[in-house]
Amino acid sequence: MPAPPPLPEWVHDRRRTHGRRIQDWRRFRGFTQEQTAERAGLSLSSVQRIEAGGEIRFSAVLLVAEALGVPIGSLLSRDPGAPDAE
Repeated sequence: MPAPPPLPEWVHDRRRTHGRRIQDWRRFRGFTQEQTAERAGLSLSSVQRIEAGGEIRFSAVLLVAEALGVPIGSLLSRDPGAPDAE
């Protein structure tokens, strides 16, 4: 069975964008990655992978959104009005 074709670059770009957005919300809320993982019921490595734009399950994004108290649309839309984290 042949391997599936590689994902287009725009998919990787979008995942990185969403990961940064999640990281911005986490910082805005004042949570560490460890706290976010605990609140979401995920491993620390899962939260790190999400923020790095790695491949993740949609259910993990739902759990992180809930843990951060953010509507899922704010994390995934193209123009979410994300907080400015500095």
